[in-house]
Amino acid sequence: MLSGVTISAGTGVLAGVAVGTGTALAAFVNQPADTAHAVDPRSAFRADRGSVLLAGSFGGFLFGVALGVSGAMPIGFVVLSGVGFAAIGVVALALGSAWGEFCLARMWFALRGELPWRLLAFLDDGHERGLLRQSGAAYQFRHARLQDRLASSLEEQGTTARGGHRRLEG
Repeated sequence: MLSGVTISAGTGVLAGVAVGTGTALAAFVNQPADTAHAVDPRSAFRADRGSVLLAGSFGGFLFGVALGVSGAMPIGFVVLSGVGFAAIGVVALALGSAWGEFCLARMWFALRGELPWRLLAFLDDGHERGLLRQSGAAYQFRHARLQDRLASSLEEQGTTARGGHRRLEG
């Protein structure tokens, strides 16, 4: 007995079923996006976000409920435990997904003033103006001369000691 909660074989089985179901759902739903057949970048991120939210919340909720039920807790605690673990599951899956990494990178660079806050709207505008082309779920510079100019601009500025590029000004 631990802190008034009896641990039994049923507890392990219930928690194992919950974790196994959540893991199977995450593996099934969270397949890498086929960027060659994606309609546009927004749809690719929307699909990835949906799979993260579904798998993380479902698996986390099942795990939290299993823990609450196995500890013979009141129903309110069981639901609260499920909701808490659902939030943890979503965050954990988001950190390893394209959508989560994109959101973190976008916020980081926007806070530093290196990217606009509404990055996808900015990229859509560049696409509409003919500066960028869309290849599946990715944007690419349309003109080779622009690519060469940006590369030479970086070479003129030099690179940082860690091999990264400095911020382009102007």
